[in-house]
Amino acid sequence: MKVLNKRSRPRFHASYFCTRRNNETREQSAARRFADAERHRQMRLLRRIQPSSDHYQEALSYTKIFPDEINIRRMNVICEACSAFHFAGERTGRDSNIFASCCQKGAVILEEPLPFPDEFRILFEKNHPLSSEFFKHIRNYNASMAFASILSNVEILIGRGPCIYRISGQMYHFLGPANPAPGEMPTFGQLYFLDTSEARELRSCHPTNVNLNRELLDYLEQTIRNISPYASAYKLMREISDEEDLLAAIIIGSNNEQFPPHQLVVCPRASNLQIIPVINSNCDPMSYPLIFPAGDKGWHPGMSRQRGKNISILQFYAYRISQRSMFNLILKGGLLFQQYLVDAYVKVEKTRLTYQHKNQAVLRSETYHGLADYLATAANDHVLDYNEIDSFIESRYISAPEAFWRLSEYEMQEKSHTIVRLPVHLPNEQNVYFVSSKEQTALNRARSEDTMLTAWFKLNEKDNRSRVMLYHDISVHYVFNKRSKSWCPRIQNTNNIIGRMYSVSPRDLERYCLRLLLLHIPGAQSFEDLRIVNAMLYDSFYEAACKHELLEDNNEWTRSLNEAIQWQMPKELRQLFMTILIWGTSQNPIQLWDDFKQHLAEDYTRHYDTDTALLLAYNDIDNMLRTFQKSLANSFKIQEPRTISRITHATGQEMYNQLNPKQLSAINEILSAIEDRSSNTCFFVDGPGGTGKTFLYQTLCHILRGRDINIVTVAWTGIAANILPNGTTVHNRFKLPLTLLNESKLQLSGSSREADVIRQTKIIIWDEAPMASS
Repeated sequence: MKVLNKRSRPRFHASYFCTRRNNETREQSAARRFADAERHRQMRLLRRIQPSSDHYQEALSYTKIFPDEINIRRMNVICEACSAFHFAGERTGRDSNIFASCCQKGAVILEEPLPFPDEFRILFEKNHPLSSEFFKHIRNYNASMAFASILSNVEILIGRGPCIYRISGQMYHFLGPANPAPGEMPTFGQLYFLDTSEARELRSCHPTNVNLNRELLDYLEQTIRNISPYASAYKLMREISDEEDLLAAIIIGSNNEQFPPHQLVVCPRASNLQIIPVINSNCDPMSYPLIFPAGDKGWHPGMSRQRGKNISILQFYAYRISQRSMFNLILKGGLLFQQYLVDAYVKVEKTRLTYQHKNQAVLRSETYHGLADYLATAANDHVLDYNEIDSFIESRYISAPEAFWRLSEYEMQEKSHTIVRLPVHLPNEQNVYFVSSKEQTALNRARSEDTMLTAWFKLNEKDNRSRVMLYHDISVHYVFNKRSKSWCPRIQNTNNIIGRMYSVSPRDLERYCLRLLLLHIPGAQSFEDLRIVNAMLYDSFYEAACKHELLEDNNEWTRSLNEAIQWQMPKELRQLFMTILIWGTSQNPIQLWDDFKQHLAEDYTRHYDTDTALLLAYNDIDNMLRTFQKSLANSFKIQEPRTISRITHATGQEMYNQLNPKQLSAINEILSAIEDRSSNTCFFVDGPGGTGKTFLYQTLCHILRGRDINIVTVAWTGIAANILPNGTTVHNRFKLPLTLLNESKLQLSGSSREADVIRQTKIIIWDEAPMASS
């Protein structure tokens, strides 16, 4: 047998490969492309590895990372309730042919789709000469024929596979007036208000349609005008809209019934677009005329199913996208089908979030102790939540594959074990959820109910078996009954249960130490039990944890700073001190400051007296901490040096002597009101840029701090906040959401450290106040 070298290797004509590939089935073609891609990937891997590498031989022996095939069988199992096709693996029972993902096991059965024209079937089955052009720009053709517009941040992902439709943020559906504003070109439903010839001319000339086929545009428009009830409604409205201010309901259903005018109305002229609600049944057919040419209604509240309950929007769309033997324009829509999937899931998500969005003003969460204080003082300025809904929507991405997966309610991940989350709270510091105006009811309920932690204490009082178990192990052998608020013996499935306590930051020292004790002490019957060490009851969980030797003291950080003193400059020492505070677990930062403050201020003592040097070092560290939204005083209880009042007062007096007459008049009036203290007063300082407003604020800050008066300085922007002494932004200080809405709330709990700072504040200086949103 002759061995061919590279030069003698036979050469094949290109037609040989073309003929071979033309004879391939679709499955063979896909397998060949996959094998080629894998072979090229392995070659690239080998090129990156040098022959001398220890992993070279391992790479040579590497063949593939994927199995030869994943056989999910054919999609030929038919649901006996709704005739939808499924894979065998989708069965919820062993031999059941009734599925939940399509029709909720027969509970959801929708009406048959309305008849659609043969002209559309020919296009979607790719039997029309212009079908290729149609599918290439199907989203554009749909938009050109739509009665309503869709606004979203769209990304079309193009790679080696099929194109993927993806959006970020929200999708909005708009309906405009019947007539455009003066000087504007008619678009969307406005074109159906015109004569056919005029509408065709304007549609083809629109900038977004210049690349579309004119013949195909005319073909689609004529078909839609002949069958769509919305086109007929626009034509009818044109005939009766002689009166300028007429409001006409244009939505006509499949049986030509007139919908109530409050559902969706169009006026001849208007200045603003109206948003079509996702719960309006006209949203889908007006937005997707190519897949609903006959005006099939979308989902709306009150759609009932066979067993009496209403059909949810998720169940509606899951039924619609299920594959059945009948011809379905939705599933044949290509990239338009992907857009419809994403749109459908965004609607589902929107309806789920509507309740939370509309009830932010009444939903509350607070600790038991904080709620009790609230009721005792009748205060109402600190039980506030932050609305995260808009932030979530604007930051997440939704693609067509994920939308289909979620609409079909497939599992997002597999779970081999059940994780039981166990709360960790101090006495009377458990979370209490309540509705505004029903605080006392919630407080009484929380007083009488046990948490998972306090129920564990009670279980240990009466059950000898549980006394040998740690808190995080209790869920393996017991289950928490949410109704009785007690732990009951687990009957089955004890092998796949994992108990996990919620994490606690070391900054929350007492609760952090409580968690440490729970990790090491079994069978505790009360909070006091956890604080007993060698028959002695300690006052705090921190002391008990130290006696159990569960905590390291400050010695580790003391050794680090002592070592750094030998070779680092004071500036680097201050940076190290800041790092220890932020990332370390120092249990006594005040002692650490007292031990090393002279070394931290050593460079300043060469030019200033000791008091001033300590103040400057303190301010340096405090400014570095502001980057992490922390401060020495508020976050670590390290107070400013006692001499700061004298130094600050002297600085304030020096600045006071430099004020011009108008500044002097303003600051004297403000100081007089502060000394009066008979009523709360608000001053507004106005003046053009460069007139000395900031200098006035700085002078006022130094004078007030020299008098030991607690003040807060804030500004609307970060640039202005940096100019103010210890300034910060309004959003950071008061925990405002970036986008302020009528229902926006603050992420500021009444029991938080930030709330304590605000309560102790006597004066608030707010720069750039007019820039705040109204």
